[in-house]
Amino acid sequence: MKRPEPLAKPRRGIHHVIQAIIALIVSVLSIWWVFKGADADKMWTNLAQSSASAITIFLLGHLILHGFRVLRWGLYINHIQPNISNRSILAAANLGIGATFLLPLRLGEFVRPTLINRAGVRFGSAVASIVVERIADGLCSVGMFFIFFSFVPDSAPLPDKLTQLSSGAAIAFGGGLLFLIAAAFARVPVLGMTRRILQRVSPSLADKAVSLIETFLDGLAALGSTWRALVYITLTVVYWGGSGILIWLLAASYQPDIPLVSGLFTIAVLVFAVMIPAGPAFAGTFEVGFTLGFGAFGLDPNIIIVIAVVAHVVQFIATGLIIFVGVMVAQPDQRTEARVIT
Repeated sequence: MKRPEPLAKPRRGIHHVIQAIIALIVSVLSIWWVFKGADADKMWTNLAQSSASAITIFLLGHLILHGFRVLRWGLYINHIQPNISNRSILAAANLGIGATFLLPLRLGEFVRPTLINRAGVRFGSAVASIVVERIADGLCSVGMFFIFFSFVPDSAPLPDKLTQLSSGAAIAFGGGLLFLIAAAFARVPVLGMTRRILQRVSPSLADKAVSLIETFLDGLAALGSTWRALVYITLTVVYWGGSGILIWLLAASYQPDIPLVSGLFTIAVLVFAVMIPAGPAFAGTFEVGFTLGFGAFGLDPNIIIVIAVVAHVVQFIATGLIIFVGVMVAQPDQRTEARVIT
């Protein structure tokens, strides 16, 4: 007698274990690459010269920018569910964004939709809000990369793979944006074409994909008005531009002559780096982003490592504070759901 259900669980378990192992290997290799050849004495010397005021500004600035990020997401959610409380939005955003940072393989991306679903928002629409956010963030970071890439010194030791990675990201995010625009204006023919293409692979896959896209398009209507779109775009630019300035301020506390554009360029590179599936808290890939970004401007690798480590530690502290606030304002059912997920 066949018993398919018991067999499915071990397969899923093995799949997750393999993913976790790969992510761990990526983190270990990334850390090795960043720290190879580093001078421990120089790093300790640079670390001892850390500015408490610069670190405090970096922490406070990070928390303020997080507020802009929550405001941007709330703009979307409030249109989907006008009667939802700001408390529910803040709780879901804080716990979800915190989980995205802490959990490996970006598994935390599902926390926000799950928690806000408890407050009455349809899960599909909540997922759509995250997808829209990711597309906006991706296009903004890609744009920053190409804008500030022109400021990189010609002598910069910039790997060709970095340019290839940015081009691939531009194609992916740009293609996704064009597809969504086309689907928004010509929903029936675009979805019909998508269904016909996917049915050649799997009819069930085609049904699920089209259903997901339809749900997403319903959620996309949250940005249907011009003023909402402009506010959303403005908040996106403020968030990422502000993040780049904060990174520059932290770097300037170690090397004052570093140009402002280096921080803006580094934040764009950092976005690409953390796209790579890695261990918890973007271990390794976070440091790779700093190394490639600031390294392009000739900053001493021993200083870059200190900047990256300090920034990473501060992000841990900020994330802890963000999660704490999220737990404090969360509704009882949201707290229970957060415990189950994490």
